[in-house]
Amino acid sequence: SVPKGEKRTKFLKFNFGFFMTNIHLINLPIACLNIVTGDRLRLFTMSDLWVAYAVALSYSLLYLFVMDRLGLHFYPIFNPRTSFTTISLGAVLGLFYFLFLKFNQYIIGKLG
Repeated sequence: SVPKGEKRTKFLKFNFGFFMTNIHLINLPIACLNIVTGDRLRLFTMSDLWVAYAVALSYSLLYLFVMDRLGLHFYPIFNPRTSFTTISLGAVLGLFYFLFLKFNQYIIGKLG
């Protein structure tokens, strides 16, 4: 059996290692670049925004009812046991809406 302190050290080393850092830091900019420069450039609709909200809600429910009960806390800021959960989730929903508006604004400028 691995001691608890050693488990935590291995967990942190894995999460802040080269592979995970690249996935989390490079994935979003590449996805954004694809959205605004891809071959099939189109404006986002309210349906796109609501689907994004539905995905966020689904993931939040999975995190709350499954991963939290198993003791898996991949994103401490979204941990339902902290008082910052509503602030962090609200910030994510606000970021979705902000990006929705800004991407559409950029795309309109590019198309027009």
